[in-house]
Amino acid sequence: MYNSVNKKKKQQRKPKDTDFFQLFPKEKEENFPVQKFGKRKNKTSSLEAYQNDAKIQCYAIQHNPRRPKTQVTFNLLKIFTVADLRTQWKKMCTSLLGAGIIAHGIREITRTKSGYPCNRIHYHFLIANDFSEKQLRKIFKDAALKAGLTPQKEFKITIAPIDEPEKLAYYFTKYKCPDRVILFKPKLGLQKYVTVGPYFIDEYGNKTTPAKIWKPINETGRKIHELKNKFYNYFDYLEQNDIRPNFKQYQSIIKRFESGDNTLEEMNEFYKKLEESGMDEYDYYLTEQNKTPKVKKTSGRTKKKETKSAKKQKAGSKTTKKRQHTKSSKK
Repeated sequence: MYNSVNKKKKQQRKPKDTDFFQLFPKEKEENFPVQKFGKRKNKTSSLEAYQNDAKIQCYAIQHNPRRPKTQVTFNLLKIFTVADLRTQWKKMCTSLLGAGIIAHGIREITRTKSGYPCNRIHYHFLIANDFSEKQLRKIFKDAALKAGLTPQKEFKITIAPIDEPEKLAYYFTKYKCPDRVILFKPKLGLQKYVTVGPYFIDEYGNKTTPAKIWKPINETGRKIHELKNKFYNYFDYLEQNDIRPNFKQYQSIIKRFESGDNTLEEMNEFYKKLEESGMDEYDYYLTEQNKTPKVKKTSGRTKKKETKSAKKQKAGSKTTKKRQHTKSSKK
């Protein structure tokens, strides 16, 4: 399954010790090291390990609040050593950060015209800034020059806009087609994914990691699988009426079932009302929340304000009484 692409071409070539890549990678690893969630060291030890990491990266790009707007491919036209690649990337990263670039990139091995992999490397960047094509070309060119690369001989830059970022995430990570992936050798010292600036953020705009974005998605998927086994009639009803909830809608469905207040009949009536209103499930849920008057919070605040004002009046009355008493005593 995995090594179906260019199988004949791979068999003709023999692996070398100087190669950066694995010509015949393992499909699975027998003793795969289980560590903390999203923190596995040997991400390129097998195709299964790469696919697990690519799944996290793919869904993190899709559900990231910061959306990519342009893609930049940076091709190195010359073969460099691992030490040279590290120093080049450090210098490029500092110059890109200074220019204000916010991007997420993947480091890949290029193929020759015949289809064989070689030790040349290229980068794919998803850029979240609103820079124009001329500005991005100038920024990346200046970064390459600071890294000691000469244009048209050692590097090439291509820029294209992004129309559908969700579909591009599958191409970017190659999550659903791992047979097209060329893996780095384990313990080579080159990371597969690189980031420039705070690309991944949470709902509040704070910097996060792809693993933290993926964790609630994985939990909701597990809960949905459990709900489908318990309430299969309800999910059959959704499929029959061609209702396909998204991630946020599934979260609200899980809250309703976990609370236990809504039975299957009430949920069916709820979706019938939705069809009549012609609204989305999540939008309808928000309108229901907005309709409910927030009386308790306002009443509590007004009471607190009244008590404070009453205390001030009482304190003022006490001071006036004391003054009157002192005047009468002096007389």
